[in-house]
Amino acid sequence: MKGKVALGTGGSSGMGCAAAISFARNGANLCFLSYCIMRNTYTSYCCDRTY
Repeated sequence: MKGKVALGTGGSSGMGCAAAISFARNGANLCFLSYCIMRNTYTSYCCDRTY
């Protein structure tokens, strides 16, 4: 998925978070949306650590 953009919703927890991390591990650029800014920060941290 390197060079592709993954757009997702519900990225702050559950399946959305797992999907975001999985896409990051596979080299995709991410754009994920959610209502909880604190959990988005956690998801962003996890995605950054996969690179």
